[in-house]
Amino acid sequence: MPILLRLSLVVIALVLAACGGGGSTTSQPPATAPALATLDAIRTGGIAASRREVHLKPGDPGLVAAQDALGVPLPPSTVSLNPGAADVFVYSVTAVLSDGTTASYSFDDSKVPGDLQELNTWLGTQF
Repeated sequence: MPILLRLSLVVIALVLAACGGGGSTTSQPPATAPALATLDAIRTGGIAASRREVHLKPGDPGLVAAQDALGVPLPPSTVSLNPGAADVFVYSVTAVLSDGTTASYSFDDSKVPGDLQELNTWLGTQF
C-alpha cells in the first residue's frame, strides 16, 4: 500500500508541475506604458478658410512633443460643434495609443477644452 500512496503523490506532483504549480499567480503589468502611436490633425477655417493637415506616425520626431502636449492616458473625447466665430480655426484631432486606445477631439480656437489647452498650443506651432 505505501508504494501505491507514493506513486499517487508522484503523479499529483507531476500534474501540479505541468499546470504551473499549486501557488497563486499574479498578472504582470505591461512591460512598457502605452505611448502615442499616431496623431492626425486637420485645421480648417480661419480668415482665409484654409485647410492644413498634420499626420504623425511612429518614428516622427514630433510624436514625442505631441504626446507631451496631449498627455497619456488620453483625455476623454470632446466635441464642440458650433464655432464661436466665423474666422476661428477649427481642429479635428484623432490620437491612437500603442495599446489601441483611441480618442477624437473637435474644437475651435474660441472654445478649447481645458484638458486640450497644451495640445492646442502645440498644434499652433505645427500649422
